[in-house]
This record gives sequence, structure tokens and C-alpha cells, in this order.
Amino acid sequence: MPKKAFKIIYDKNKIEFKNFKDLIKKTKYIFCNTQLELDFKEIEEIFLNEENLKEKVKFIGGIIATEPEPIKPETVELLELAKISTEEKFKGIIVVSFGTLISTKNMSVDLFQKYLNVFGSFKNYSFIWKFDFDNEKEDIKKQIPVPKNVKIQEGYIQQTTILNNELTKAVITHCGINSLLEGVYFQIPMVCIPNNSDQPYNAYAAELRGYVEEVDFRDENLEENLKKALEKVLNDEDWKENFESNTNELKGRMNKSKDEFIQAMKEMIGNQ
Repeated sequence: MPKKAFKIIYDKNKIEFKNFKDLIKKTKYIFCNTQLELDFKEIEEIFLNEENLKEKVKFIGGIIATEPEPIKPETVELLELAKISTEEKFKGIIVVSFGTLISTKNMSVDLFQKYLNVFGSFKNYSFIWKFDFDNEKEDIKKQIPVPKNVKIQEGYIQQTTILNNELTKAVITHCGINSLLEGVYFQIPMVCIPNNSDQPYNAYAAELRGYVEEVDFRDENLEENLKKALEKVLNDEDWKENFESNTNELKGRMNKSKDEFIQAMKEMIGNQ
């Protein structure tokens, strides 16, 4: 890793500089909100071959994704509505969520239309799209016809509860780490459309490891690429078999991570 990546950081009062390497040496445990299997193989090999790192670094990604909240009446109603909204025989639900940090309020009209074109072409599936509108987008929603099989939900939805439902067959996500971990834990095939921050890194690494299919929203062939990616995660039996095998193993590791985290915290508290 380049030395510039280890630049000094501030302490909590921003008075004294700390060298990152020295800080790491003095740290008992480092908890990482990810799982090694979702990273590049080269990164995984570094951690697996360094005994001091294996003892110090604990990968606990997914420990908060293990318990979906009880289903609410409005979610039951949404799922029932989705079942009767397709033009052809209903095959399942596809969840669309681009996170909370980058609001869909900033989505262009052109991009909004392209997504609707793709979703509307999957006539056997209902799309539940978490979308935040401002006043301008409210007008756009009225101007652009929304396909019958697309249910646009403003604000909060019970995402983990819906992912855990047997009707859900895929999720389209921005590939923030928590969304990626949720998809893996609930074993829902994912199409990732990253925007910024850690999302492009997560999507690229996860695609190489067989957990997702990545699509670039900036590509001029977005509609074609998104259709192909959805077709693959929904219908390619080889891809689905590999995904199921990978997520079965990783889900078990996530369940163990919670116990490891609790044990490490008990150890730290006991040493005080």
C-alpha cells in the first residue's frame, strides 16, 4: 500500500498527530464492517497469511442484518398489490433501492425514464422501488407513465423484511456495504449500480467473486446492460447455483461473526 495511504490522523481533540501504523500496533482489535470473501482475493490472501492480522482484525460485516423486523400491515398490503400488478403470470418481486446517503431526488429525468423502460419490460415481475421525491420529481412522476408493475414507494420501506420474503427474487442496489451484506445474508441475487464512495469498489470486488452483476449507469447502453444483468441473476442456473453456494458459506460466517464480536468485547471489558 502506498505510504500516502498511511498519512497521519488526528486524535479526537485534533491537537496531537498520530502515526497510523503506530496506532494499529497499539490496538487490540480492529473491527471491520465487511467480510473477506467480498473483497479482492489478493486482499483476502494478505489477511489469511499474516498471523498478527488474523488475530487483530475481526470481520463482522452482516451482524446487524441477521434479524428482519416483524412485517407491518402496510408491507403486507404492498406485497399483495405487487402480486397482482404484472401483465403476465407473476414470478416474483424485484426490490430497487439506491440507499439513503445519495438521494434519488438528484436523479435525472432521462435516467429515471431509462430505469422505468427496463423495469416495464419484465412483465412477469413486480418492482418495488424506494424513491424520494422533491416537488420537481413529483411533477416528473405525473408526466412520465410509470409501468403497472412498478410500485414506487416514497421514504422508508421494510427492506430487510421484504428481502427475507420468499416472493423476492432479486435486488437492484447501489452496493453500499450494508446493502451488499444484506443481499448476501438473505441470499437475494443482486444487480449493483454503484454511484460513489465505497460502492464502485464493493461492486467490482463482489462481481469478481461471483456475488453480484455490476452495471454502470453512465454507460450509453445502460438499458441493454441492465436487462442482461437482470436476466442473468434471475435465469442463469449456473450463476444462481454459484451464488447460492457462495452465500451459504458466507451466511454461516456472518452468524459466527456476531459471537466473535461479543466475545472480543467481553474480553476487552474484562481487561479494564
